[in-house]
Order: sequence, then C-alpha cells, then structure tokens
Amino acid sequence: MMVSVIIPIYNSQEYLARCFDSIINQTESDLEIILVDDGSADDSGKICDAYAETDKRFRVLHKVNGGVSSARNSGIDMMSGDYCCFVDSDDYISENYIAVLLNNLKSYCSDISVCGLSRTDTAGISNRVTVLNRREAQLSLFNEANGIRGYIGGKLFKTDIIKQKNIKFDEKQALAEDLLFLFDYLIYCQSENTVCVSDNKLYYYEDSSMGALTQRGQSEVFREKWCDAINACEKILEKIPNDKKRLRRAVKLEKTLQCVTMIRIMANYDEKAKRKSYKIFVRKNIIPYLFSKNFSIRKKIGAVAVLICPKKFFERKRANE
Repeated sequence: MMVSVIIPIYNSQEYLARCFDSIINQTESDLEIILVDDGSADDSGKICDAYAETDKRFRVLHKVNGGVSSARNSGIDMMSGDYCCFVDSDDYISENYIAVLLNNLKSYCSDISVCGLSRTDTAGISNRVTVLNRREAQLSLFNEANGIRGYIGGKLFKTDIIKQKNIKFDEKQALAEDLLFLFDYLIYCQSENTVCVSDNKLYYYEDSSMGALTQRGQSEVFREKWCDAINACEKILEKIPNDKKRLRRAVKLEKTLQCVTMIRIMANYDEKAKRKSYKIFVRKNIIPYLFSKNFSIRKKIGAVAVLICPKKFFERKRANE
C-alpha cells in the first residue's frame, strides 16, 4: 500500500533538507517520494539529485518553470502509489504524519484523511477523529471557524480517484488552486465516511512573507491574478446544481470574504470598475455574511467597513511602507 509524496520545488534550497529529512524519517516507510524541480535557479535541483542518490525511494523530475500547479500535475502523472499526499518544499511533517493519515483512512473507510496544520512542531498525540460525509465535507471547505478548509497540506488522497477521474490542479489559477482541486476530488468521492479528520497538528508550514496570498497589494502595478480566489469561487458555483442551496450559499459567502479583501487592496489602484462590481456583490450578501458563524468578528467588521467607509480609509501611503 505505497504512498506517493509529491513535492513541488522552486528556489527553496534552504528548506529542502528539513523537508526531505522529515519524509525520510517517517514511521511509514513504504513511500515513493517525487521531487519536481520546477526550473529552480538556485541549488535546489542539485540537492534533489543528491538525495535521490542516497535513497532509492526518491524520484526526481527537472522541468521548465511552470508554477506550483504545473509541478504538482507533473508529480500526479509520475505517481504509482495507492495513496498520495502533497508537501510544499518549505514545509515539513511529523514523523508519524503519513502513518496516522493512512491508518485513519483505512480504519474509517474514507476517501480523504485529514490532520491539522501548525506553524511550529507540536507535541502529543490524541487522534480524536471526526467523520464527515460528502455533503458535510464540501461545506467544511468553506468554514473558516471549524472546517477542513481548502488547503492541500495535511491531507491524504486515494490515487485511483485522481487517476480515473483525471483530477488536476488548474494551472491558470495563481491562488486557490488547492480549493478547486479538493472540490473536484470530493465530487467523485463515494464513501459514506468521505472524510476523516484528526485533531492532531502533524503538518508544519513555513509562514513566508513571500507567499502568493501575502504578495497581494505589494506591487506598484495591479495584478489580475490577485483576483483568482474570487475566480475560484465562481468556477465552483458553476459546478453546483441550483437545488444545492446550502452549498451554493456557503460558496457565495466565501466569495464575499474574498471580495472584501480585494476591495481593500484595490483602494490603492485605479481599478474602479472591478472594485464597484465587488462592492455590489458584497452588498447583496452582507446580511447572511454577518449572521454566518463561519467568519470571525474582525472579518465581519471589515466587510461593513468597505461598504460604509470612504476610500481613503483603506489607502496606504506607499512612502511609509
């Protein structure tokens, strides 16, 4: 029952030893470790080759840079395990990460096994598990307060579902590509216990200031790709039948949240038409958004603020940044 671990890599040489060593030291040893060097300009490629020389479980692909989704898709094409997971090259995992996820998936006959994420290594194992059916799992993707959320880290998948249904990451998306992948995967899940969720935090992520999300608004020029989280919600809505009202409502509330974020960012750019359309959408959905339990008080206040406060309230003085 081999597990394929897919790692997209781009200019992350300083993190690779920590990441790779955490996978080598897994208590579950039946692994296929796929390293996709996405055109790195630093020594990442050489480090990948060095690890492959010392551990035959490593498989390395060097490719022209195409982005993280392209790299993950290349890994999907290469994988041969019964199960698979994705680890970003600047992140690392607990030594029992794969064993816990795999054991839970088998024990509960689930299609996805999930654990928590943390910025730092956390001690202790409790393994309290919550089981969700497909409908609950889909709703949970959009629950900020208590959901599995749309992150690819901390999740183990069945390879045959991905292969048979040709599920891939959307290479046109700069943001929220994980969410789209997960939603597409859930569409084809048939198990009664679709998702099993452990409360253990076994996946440790690097809180990088250069991440795609945190780069929004940091450029002198507006980037269309910053709107991709909104675009992802629109793509998902196209896949949901009109009679699935609760799920459609959850996605619309997530889109509302993303629109609020973009309205604030756009205050610094000449994007009046797009900003106006986003404000119209927020106005239409503000009441259910404010009454939803899925969002924090801070984010609810932010939504009201973008509707009632003058533009200058959100403008940043670039000279002071």
